[in-house]
Amino acid sequence: MKPLSSLNRSVALTVILFLAVANLTLFRQLRSLYQSTALCVNPATPDVTAIPPPLPSQPSQPSQPSQSQSPSLEAGSKPEPKPEPKQDLEPSRGIPAKIWQKAGPKGINQDTRDLIQKWLSHNPRFRHEVLTDASGEQYVRDHYAYWPEALNTFLDLKVPIVKADLLRILIIYSDGGLYADLDVACEAPIDSWIPAEYADKVKAVVGIEFDGWQFASWTLMAAPGLVHFKSAIEYILRQFRDTAERHQVKIADITMEMISDVVDVSGPQAITLAILESLSKTTGEDIGKASIAGLHEPRLLGDVLVMPQAAFAALQGGFPKDQGPYLVSHLYAGTWKNDRGGE
Repeated sequence: MKPLSSLNRSVALTVILFLAVANLTLFRQLRSLYQSTALCVNPATPDVTAIPPPLPSQPSQPSQPSQSQSPSLEAGSKPEPKPEPKQDLEPSRGIPAKIWQKAGPKGINQDTRDLIQKWLSHNPRFRHEVLTDASGEQYVRDHYAYWPEALNTFLDLKVPIVKADLLRILIIYSDGGLYADLDVACEAPIDSWIPAEYADKVKAVVGIEFDGWQFASWTLMAAPGLVHFKSAIEYILRQFRDTAERHQVKIADITMEMISDVVDVSGPQAITLAILESLSKTTGEDIGKASIAGLHEPRLLGDVLVMPQAAFAALQGGFPKDQGPYLVSHLYAGTWKNDRGGE
């Protein structure tokens, strides 16, 4: 082989240098491509294009709503319909610590304020609510949509006293607690009314009126959902139907003059007869007037505790000394005793 000339050596070195530079450039490009590829396929390297995690105020896993918290609705969705309540309410275990009262159109005066204060002073742990005509109607709308006859009859009635009579029974059946007219004074704490030996058996407390055999309607106490008060509602509704049919009018057109006797139609006698009949059915015993007459101490009939006359009607009974404590005093404001049947 002939040795390269000086010129040929220069050309060869130039070619070798060119090839070296080209190879270095190619190497760098390949290394950059490899690193880029490794970045995408390496599971240990975070994906920079991924959706960022939610902010702390927006947890990625929504918490389950509590019993007092309703789940939020998505836009355009409709709420689940609420199931209608059953007509036969489920009796609760006890009598709620709630006092219900009802004011007429004239509202509350100083005398009634003083009487209300007695209820509150004797029963500081009890909730207390005074309904008006308007809030009473709203209460029945809210609680009796499932019972159209009860709802419509109450809303249609125009005579104030019979409407007030029905309202107290509707409240006691639906929510329970104690109902008292505004002209009733509390004389002893409600917690002391039920003797200890009956405490776990009593679902309702009623007291004998001045006539000695029927229950006073100015004070009633019961657990909600009690069948005896459902029977009282049904009894009173029948009385209104009969009155309307007898006079060939609608219930909305019944006047005070058409009502034979408020006591019989919606008052104490109506309540008494309905409860006694219901007790006879539930106990299988013959429970009537004789079962509640002449009491000198509380008597338990089924789950209803009947108090002697002194408890709820001491004033009308001449303050008897042999019938136990005086629990309430009815002061007989008598605002319903006029041709309209109320204020």
